[in-house]
Amino acid sequence: MDNIIANPELYSRKLRKEYREVVVDGFPYNIVYKVLPEQKRIFVSSIHHQKKKPNKKYR
Repeated sequence: MDNIIANPELYSRKLRKEYREVVVDGFPYNIVYKVLPEQKRIFVSSIHHQKKKPNKKYR
């Protein structure tokens, strides 16, 4: 989370262009988030297990 807060544009955009995704080191999870620059916020959409239901990753 510290890396996302420090530089939210660092991680690439994924399937849906408004969402970004980062892999959590040492754990089988991805953090899916969206940058809201006009509100100066980061919206965490989901913390998703890499092996479970990939179609529900972007809600």
